[in-house]
Amino acid sequence: MSVHEPEMDLLSHFGQLDIQNKPKKHQFPLLKLPKIVLLDCIENLDVLEIILFSLLSKRAKTIANLIRWDPLDICFGTQNIPQIQLTSSINTCSQWGIQFIKEKESSDYPIRTSHRLFLKHDGNMIENSRQMTMHICEVFRSPILGIEIHGKSQIEWILKFQPKLRKVWTSNDAITSVETLNRILEILKETEYLDLGSIGTYEEFQITEPIPPRAISIENSHWVTLSSILNGTNSVVRLFDSKFTSKDINIILKEWQMGSKLRNLEYLLIHTITRLDADEVYKDLNLTVGDENDGRPMTVILFSLLSKRAKTIAKLNRWNSLTSIILCADSPPVIHLRCSMNPGSSWMIYFKKKKELPRYPYFEIGPKNNHCLYLKGNGNLIKDFKKMVEHIYEVFPSPIGCIQIAEKSLIDWIIKFQPTIQDIRIKKDVITSVEKLDCIFKNLKVTDYLQLESVAINKNFQYTEPIPFRCIEIKDSSWLTLPSILNGNNSIIRLYGSKWTSKDINTLLKEWQMGSKLQNLEFMEIDITKVVDAINFFDESIEDLNVTNGDDNDGRPTTVKIHHESIFTIPWVNRVRNLTRSDGMIGTLFARFEIYGNEQLMHIHIYFQVWKKQV
Repeated sequence: MSVHEPEMDLLSHFGQLDIQNKPKKHQFPLLKLPKIVLLDCIENLDVLEIILFSLLSKRAKTIANLIRWDPLDICFGTQNIPQIQLTSSINTCSQWGIQFIKEKESSDYPIRTSHRLFLKHDGNMIENSRQMTMHICEVFRSPILGIEIHGKSQIEWILKFQPKLRKVWTSNDAITSVETLNRILEILKETEYLDLGSIGTYEEFQITEPIPPRAISIENSHWVTLSSILNGTNSVVRLFDSKFTSKDINIILKEWQMGSKLRNLEYLLIHTITRLDADEVYKDLNLTVGDENDGRPMTVILFSLLSKRAKTIAKLNRWNSLTSIILCADSPPVIHLRCSMNPGSSWMIYFKKKKELPRYPYFEIGPKNNHCLYLKGNGNLIKDFKKMVEHIYEVFPSPIGCIQIAEKSLIDWIIKFQPTIQDIRIKKDVITSVEKLDCIFKNLKVTDYLQLESVAINKNFQYTEPIPFRCIEIKDSSWLTLPSILNGNNSIIRLYGSKWTSKDINTLLKEWQMGSKLQNLEFMEIDITKVVDAINFFDESIEDLNVTNGDDNDGRPTTVKIHHESIFTIPWVNRVRNLTRSDGMIGTLFARFEIYGNEQLMHIHIYFQVWKKQV
């Protein structure tokens, strides 16, 4: 039996199976592998390999959907050559790119480099890129993070596919009417960053209403008025080619100083096409003289490392605080820094082995204001990593916002160094004992999000105590019992590989409806494998419950905020079941399930979303 051509191509990219030179009778289609073997293979694929696999067939896509991949930050741009930029939300240092081009013959596609994939388009690169973006969103269950808009058709497409975005860029003249501009601004109320190129409207057009996003950057901003900025709640404002006068800027500074307006402002940049009078700009303002000490993280860190005296001097200054320190203790360890005064920039410190680079420290400045510093390790990268984190904390000082733990020693270190943390992610098999798991739950205060991969503990182990964190996401939750959840106060619960029964689900729903337990619950997702009859399982889950039928047009929110940097888009279904609690809260229940090939066992995802109708 010959191997199917796309499967051969995929296998050749893996570089692990030398089947091309084998006799035909020994060749086999990839999708004919036993399910357990196949799932084990694809669970460890690179992001681009996962995408290639999911494109093989409908069944391959279904299989890819069964696995809970780490979510991606997806950015889509279409200028010149359409491209899709993917970044791991777990490890922000990992990035991949996909492009559609037509420079080679079809036999040369797909072309793959280390982190880039080039695909041949069928004559319409824009449409191919959109279809691929939607495919990736579905496979990885990740929304589009940002989009570059270069034409009206793209505006219509994104408004229909995913109207809620965190970051939006528009090219010059992509917006050609006041109506289109108003429509975009209306839907961007939850957008974090908006970068507008020049707009093709009439010259006299002006906008007086606030522009909603937290951070705005506007080219040719002659149409933005003083009222629009003063009445807004923006934190970062960058206006280029503005018509603001010296008096306008003086008013902005006075209003900010009085504290009645611009209370959220962190950074303001105005480039004017008018001549400014410094005396008028500063008129009647209470000013003091300062210096040019801007506290840029990399410069400060390198200076503070020179000597003990240099460190002491660095600590005497009041630097701009870091909004977050993100630690990726993988291989190699990475420290990721962000600063409130430079929201579009990030700084990353890598620890490398001694002979990887010709000299140290080694700088690299990349796109989107990413600044990288490479430091030489002294044989123990994790130890060097810890010392550097402690050093940065002491100089700035700023708390660690997120840590990804890939080694057991880091658990004890973070508990001792900073027991209160916003976000913690623990990799596979780092936890090898019940005592260590207990130690984390009892000694760490996680204010926002815990992600826990599989634990290397006895298979019969069960945990019955509550997990005291707002949001929990557990990849292999077979050890987590119903009492643990019922007696907790979690808001977001995501359990994968659970062994819960339909009776467990039924008990949980009854307790929620009575209002005595799970009072803080906002969203729950439970993934259960090896179900004999998924339809019967779901029916038993709602037995003896007063449920009503609902649909997707009942005002229910389409997204849920998982943690401070992740918004999950609720899957679309034809019909849902609603439970109503005495306080007016509605619990919407629905399920999705798949059959494992020719096997009788099924895989069921149960979703439960808590919300309230807006009056």
